[in-house]
Amino acid sequence: MKTSPVVGSAHRFVLAASAALAVGAVVLSAQTAPVQPTEERVVLQHVDVAPVLSEPMVITGSAVPVIPAEAFQPVTTISQVNLEDAGSGTLAEGLRTLVPGFFGEAGTELRANGGTGVAKANLRGLGGTLTLLDGQRSVFDELNLIPTIAVQGVEIAKDGASARYGADALTGVFNTVLVPSYRGAKVRAYYGNTTGDDMGTVRVGFIAGAAAGKTDVVVAGEYYHRNAVMSRDRVGSADADARSQGGQNWREFVTSGLTYAYHASDGWQYRVLAPGRTAGYGLSDFMVQTTAQYYNPRADTALIPEQENKSVYARINHQILPGGRLEAFARMLFAQNEYESAVSPLAINAINVTQYPAVSPHLPPVSSGLTVYYPPGYYYYLRPASIGPRGRIYERDVYDFQAGLKGKIPGGWSWEATYLYSWWYRDDTQTNSFDYAKLAAAINSGAYNPYALDSARGVNPTNSRAFDNPAALRDAAVQGRIDHDFGMRGGSVRAGGPVFELPAGKVQLAVGGDYTLSEQSVVPDRNITGQNGLMIGFNPAGFTASGYEARGVFAEVMVPLISSAQGITAVRDLRLSASVRRSEKDVKGAVRDLAGVYQQRSREFSETTPKVGVLYRPVRDVMFRATYAEGFRTPSLGHLFAAAGSSQLALSDPLGFTTASAVIVNSRGNPDLEPEESKTWNVGAVYTPKAAKGLRFEVDYYRGVVSNLIADGAQYALNANALTQGPGFRRGVAGSINPNAAFASAITRNSAGAVTAVSFYPVNASSREASGIDGQIVAEWPVTAAKVMSVLAWNTTLNWDLTTVGGQPSQNWLGRYVDASTNSISPGSIPRHRGRFSQGVEKGAWSVIGAVNRVSHLEDDATRTLGNRPRYVSQWTTFDAQLGYRWKAAGIEVRAGVNNIADEAAPFAAGAVNAVSNASYDVTLHNDIGRFVYVQVTKAF
Repeated sequence: MKTSPVVGSAHRFVLAASAALAVGAVVLSAQTAPVQPTEERVVLQHVDVAPVLSEPMVITGSAVPVIPAEAFQPVTTISQVNLEDAGSGTLAEGLRTLVPGFFGEAGTELRANGGTGVAKANLRGLGGTLTLLDGQRSVFDELNLIPTIAVQGVEIAKDGASARYGADALTGVFNTVLVPSYRGAKVRAYYGNTTGDDMGTVRVGFIAGAAAGKTDVVVAGEYYHRNAVMSRDRVGSADADARSQGGQNWREFVTSGLTYAYHASDGWQYRVLAPGRTAGYGLSDFMVQTTAQYYNPRADTALIPEQENKSVYARINHQILPGGRLEAFARMLFAQNEYESAVSPLAINAINVTQYPAVSPHLPPVSSGLTVYYPPGYYYYLRPASIGPRGRIYERDVYDFQAGLKGKIPGGWSWEATYLYSWWYRDDTQTNSFDYAKLAAAINSGAYNPYALDSARGVNPTNSRAFDNPAALRDAAVQGRIDHDFGMRGGSVRAGGPVFELPAGKVQLAVGGDYTLSEQSVVPDRNITGQNGLMIGFNPAGFTASGYEARGVFAEVMVPLISSAQGITAVRDLRLSASVRRSEKDVKGAVRDLAGVYQQRSREFSETTPKVGVLYRPVRDVMFRATYAEGFRTPSLGHLFAAAGSSQLALSDPLGFTTASAVIVNSRGNPDLEPEESKTWNVGAVYTPKAAKGLRFEVDYYRGVVSNLIADGAQYALNANALTQGPGFRRGVAGSINPNAAFASAITRNSAGAVTAVSFYPVNASSREASGIDGQIVAEWPVTAAKVMSVLAWNTTLNWDLTTVGGQPSQNWLGRYVDASTNSISPGSIPRHRGRFSQGVEKGAWSVIGAVNRVSHLEDDATRTLGNRPRYVSQWTTFDAQLGYRWKAAGIEVRAGVNNIADEAAPFAAGAVNAVSNASYDVTLHNDIGRFVYVQVTKAF
């Protein structure tokens, strides 16, 4: 990968790693006796579900201690061992595999065009999933930046939790819990690759910990690198002409050497260089262009981008008073990430660049039999593929520091106070764009011959003018950079314990509050803003500085109404839970638009969010639970204060008129937005029959409604406009387009009805509603001399409805392929069924795991299918297997496995193919990695 231009980033990583290792070495050396390897540190636990804990503890989504298996809301815990069982290279990969309800549009490191390397969480496709680190907000909301070797587990609360955490926890919470302490040391190495040998993946890490007196320390570090997979190396995504697979032809007509010229035999035609020709000097050098000569934008782009992560973790705990009465702790986490994405090289049409007219001395003379379109030398096209695709390199440094005190006080109360400092810096470098003045000068001088291939060099035989196209392109190529930083600092306090006792038990109360101060800035350089002249190929951006101050207080109470000790028939346990939070947020921003004008903007938000729950156990083996919660999400700083910008996107026109391969999209923030709001319901049952030890059935019905959704994006404007055309619209008749339909003023069309530009800013415009069933069955079989466990986990979505525009009927999006990258309110693809079944057997030192994963079929996007005919994206079933062996005496564990044993390709989705996409499948549900073989070796000391 390219060397990072982040100032001092490598030094910061080395210093952080050195500091963490030094602290660990000091404490290890202070230890009076070495800790011997224990079986627990190397034992294989081939179970796709975390163990059931029997002691009350504070779990994600609540502040009152409960036994996890008796929580009011469903909480799934994925342990580090579970992640290893799945053969995952990263945390995000493991969670996508093991959590069937993890679907819908989310940032994914597998997206090449439009991806930033960020992997986000989305529960049940509803959006509004809050990501926490050790129960606290953090800029480490990107799952893959967290070192897997330092992950104790991930707790997933499958219900709204704004009553506890405030904004953003509309429909669920993912909380990554890091290892709080450790004894001994462990190193781990992982290597995997496809059987096609094109996605080599390396992960190496260590963790060490020790205690000295009242102090213990744990340190960890990890390095991860994944090679890129090219689109051309996967049959389904190799060609943008998808007609053979049931899609459309998204190849582009602009290619190097293309011109528009006249000949008496066939008139005016687009002409390309004939086979074997590298430059055109006369009629015999050209041929009439057909679609077969269109440029394939997949030729040189990555399907799955290259990525590299480095991370260091350290934590120190010190007991000030014995018995847990007073403890101090501090934790540091630092990560660096580099991610490269790319789209096809620029399509440059000289007639559109009136600022820099270029007349080429290489213009074929009229005597050659061709007359190039007037004005002479002005009408040419080029595709600078020889210098590579347009690239975006994202480099991030991420810091997170937490420190605090916690303790116990008489009466059974506990408390905790935490300080947080969390920040990230990102450089967004955009490469292989062009300075038009330099390019026009090269064409005018003859250094670049636009009637030749972009890779051609030579001498024009008609005038003896030499040209070197690759050198001229390199001289005219420019790059731009956007510096982006975001951070938060603040603190939180929490206290809880019993307040009085009822006949059924003690009433538990928890109270707390938090304060957060956040800032962010976006600073583009002069190439990005256009201050250095006309640059083509960048996504323009303006300067933005914004931030917020957030405050919140909460209270939660758990009331036991009936217990088994009271001997009431059919009521063994009955408890109620209620919580409420008051949140306030002041947001401010300064924006400089592309014209250089500054604007100051501010907003204030306040919300009160309740949550109630009930737990009922009629008999020992059966438990019912139910919750109702309200939540909210304030508009993001980008939605509120984003500077005016312009870009080009491939869009679908629901009215059916031909659109350009890429449409100009103008955007900006909207400081008048209101918060999104949610209501969620959950009703579930858990069955653990005493007669069948090790068997557990768990099923939950959920329903969620998110209203006042913020709609942002040109595709949304086009979709909403189409829905509100009215009965007077006639397909194919441009004059029948309703000028009063929704967002008509934001859409520019030419006389033929084709969309040429969309100017749109975010608005509160829509709502979504979904319901479904989550289920899990765990069975540990009574087999002699072996441990045998089966796990079935699934999600079935019953309905997923989206109201695009207020006052319009809702649309059913369930089971449909959706390209959510261009439509902000669409959910992404919502499959009807998604599940995983795994079978594990462990006997002695050996273990084996087999698993099957399934995603149900989807209805394809008919606006992008061949002839707009209905088609389906096939269901996707893959099989995984893993074999493990451990040498107990040596403290060594080896795992070797294969994911996607049958090498099942990702099912083709016509809706995924467009002029700028690199993949022909749904990147949020599927991947085209293919058969992946890996081995992992762990050594404990």
